[in-house]
Amino acid sequence: MAFASRVEDEGPKPWTQYASDHMHSSNALGRWDFNAYDKESWKLGLKGVESRGRNPVVDQGRLFIGDSDKIYCIDVFTGNVLWSFEVSSPVAGSCAIVGDTVIAPMNNRLLGLSTANGEVRWYNGDVGNNISSQTIYKDDHGGKWMYFTTHETTGRAYKYNLNTGRLAWKIETEWPCPGAMGVNSDYGYVGCAAHYKASVLNDGSGGVVDGVEVGTQSFSATMAFDKYCICTMSGGEIIALPRPYSKKDPKILDVGGMTFAPPCSFGDTLIIGDDEGRLVRFNTEGKIIWDKKMPGPVTDGCTVMGDYVLVPVGSKGSDTAGVYIVDGETGEQVKKIPLKSSYVFQPVVAWDRMFVEHGESNNYRNRTLSCFGKPPRTSDQEPKIRVDGGKINAEVGYKGETTRQMTITNEGKIPLELVLLGDSLLFPSKEILGLAPKEKDTVRIAIKAGNRRPGKYNGQMAINYQDPDYGKRTLVMVTASVTVLDKPPEQKDEPPNPPVGLSAKWMVDHVELFWLPPQSGTEPSGYNIFRAGLDGDFPKAPLNKTKVSETFYSDYEVKQGQAYRYRVQTVGKNGLLSDPGNEATVEIPIRLEKVGNLVAKIQGGAVTLTWESEQEVEFLIERNGEMIGSTFDKVFTDPFPPKTKLFYKVFPTKDGKMGPEALAVVDLTPAPEPVPEPPKPPESPQPKKIVIVFTVAKDTATVDGKELSCQGTPYVKGGRTMVPFRFLGESIGAEVSFEKDPATGRVAKVSYALSGKTIVLSVDSRIAVVNGKEITLDAPPEIKDGRTYVPLRFVTDALGGEVSWDAKARQATITYIKQGQL
Repeated sequence: MAFASRVEDEGPKPWTQYASDHMHSSNALGRWDFNAYDKESWKLGLKGVESRGRNPVVDQGRLFIGDSDKIYCIDVFTGNVLWSFEVSSPVAGSCAIVGDTVIAPMNNRLLGLSTANGEVRWYNGDVGNNISSQTIYKDDHGGKWMYFTTHETTGRAYKYNLNTGRLAWKIETEWPCPGAMGVNSDYGYVGCAAHYKASVLNDGSGGVVDGVEVGTQSFSATMAFDKYCICTMSGGEIIALPRPYSKKDPKILDVGGMTFAPPCSFGDTLIIGDDEGRLVRFNTEGKIIWDKKMPGPVTDGCTVMGDYVLVPVGSKGSDTAGVYIVDGETGEQVKKIPLKSSYVFQPVVAWDRMFVEHGESNNYRNRTLSCFGKPPRTSDQEPKIRVDGGKINAEVGYKGETTRQMTITNEGKIPLELVLLGDSLLFPSKEILGLAPKEKDTVRIAIKAGNRRPGKYNGQMAINYQDPDYGKRTLVMVTASVTVLDKPPEQKDEPPNPPVGLSAKWMVDHVELFWLPPQSGTEPSGYNIFRAGLDGDFPKAPLNKTKVSETFYSDYEVKQGQAYRYRVQTVGKNGLLSDPGNEATVEIPIRLEKVGNLVAKIQGGAVTLTWESEQEVEFLIERNGEMIGSTFDKVFTDPFPPKTKLFYKVFPTKDGKMGPEALAVVDLTPAPEPVPEPPKPPESPQPKKIVIVFTVAKDTATVDGKELSCQGTPYVKGGRTMVPFRFLGESIGAEVSFEKDPATGRVAKVSYALSGKTIVLSVDSRIAVVNGKEITLDAPPEIKDGRTYVPLRFVTDALGGEVSWDAKARQATITYIKQGQL
């Protein structure tokens, strides 16, 4: 599969937030020619921060990444630091780029900096410690929304309106929320993963749509995909919420090893790796498409680039570390980009390059940010300009304008043709400017207030250069701080103008309205909402009992299958009302519900089905996988059913869509001729079942219902429950022994023998020997308070027992069948 041709066609593309987009698809918009540019072109040393779920962000030829003491802005072409901003606490998550602002998650607040020069644009107050990477969603109506979580002993989830700077909603969770939230804009879902619980929230209100408690900590982020949010647990379990109709249990797959990142989406499937090197492609029903073994642990989320998947692989004392390019359809390895690190973070593909952070581990260690792409040129081939007057401070009268002047000098050795691109505040007198080496020219900048109200505004103007080798480059960002003054006094008898751009959208269980405030006239203090059916006039009284202060509104009082019209009216600060604004229409779909009380009765050789439903829809009837009829009634007769076991399913349907099934079973199989029963053999003795219950932080355990001292106190470390060595073995009847280190006199090895199985564990070692075969442990045995503790699940599984975990009670229950005993 040729790749270089697509690089040229695509052109530079950004990567503006964690996992690429608000759905956490990890799909790169751009391309990188890994065959032509497989060598490191530049690198940046970082001190490193303790983190999971982070990656650099890139736009306009600039890369942004946070460190333990600074936020960096880097030229992607040369690796030069354009500016840096010192911070007092580490930036542990990904930054996000929103327009001309880069947002960084600090320890307990969010910081917004100018992408041009790093000046502080805004920061919010204390919202809680350990802020996650933020998720940014831009809706179809110009709205910009920010989602993030925090975690301490409990957690919080937030949604902010970036247009107004106001909080949309906040929820408190019982467990910490360490991961970024994924947003499914089509269905109005927000995925939120907390320790021991994963939830899907309503995007409009923050209310819980569906959730499930899990028996392991959920360190990873969530990912929204199709109509589900896919949540990954640290123990490798993967669940789909809201629960699919076809599954009672939301868990769709268990990868087996530890996972700390969301899956990436490849077409209509998902791909995820674990710390044991397993890489799996599967669908939302949990069906595995392919299952591959990587040379080392998959240490972070994968990235999809067209037909390929970029897999970050670490090492455990070997040279396996690097970014592996894998064919997404087959899972076969295509190429390896080696890295000299034991831990590799998610690769980012943007601006025709790959950027990857890597280091010793995910803890506080030295790290490197590497770029793979076209290598930098010599300095005399680089464009260099100087801008005098490029930082503008200006005051402008109400609806007025003023001008400033700046001088641009070509200080390089190559001729330049520059393109000046301003925003809605700044208007250059020249849009194209040609400069020979050492030549300079003067440009006038018009600063226009337009219809802006009095207040402070930020403006930017990019000075771009179409580089023959690298494509479009932004050489300098001119910034402006503009104050609009002198608003004329409002006329008390002048009503406000109506709002503009009203739109209505169905969001699973409510209608969400969006609009923009009037751009001129009397300043609004709020809005009134009016609703009517398709026919008839609007009522005189608004829906809202008190005026709405935001520019959005959620209407939950609507009926399925109906269509509605909406209008919004401005309430001025002078108390006067505007005419209604534009009209928006929305149709509420019917949510097909499962029929109730489905009953099958046999009458004269026929089978009659009856059911209950409040919906006036058509019903399809299926028998043993074959569609046999339909009806608009709530009764159906199958006149000639075959004489066998019959599985009848009833589906509600409307407009080509089918709802969930209801099942009824009828067995018409003729009764066989009676056969004399053979004499019953004597019952064999049943094996004895032993049940042991450990409680974390409690020094007693129950063995077959009897409470005993467990000679220590169980605890959880690294997601694994540790229990006293001797008590566990003796409780299930195993032979236990230990060896001491002659030099120190401390216990060095412990062993179990039971029913032909043997386990040998070494203290502080992840290598165990089970029946003579070496196996790697998730957690090593250790000595605490003079007692030896072992990982409960590993020992129980190796000796043939079963373990279940109650997250709420923090109890582990072991069930062991002791063979050959009554």
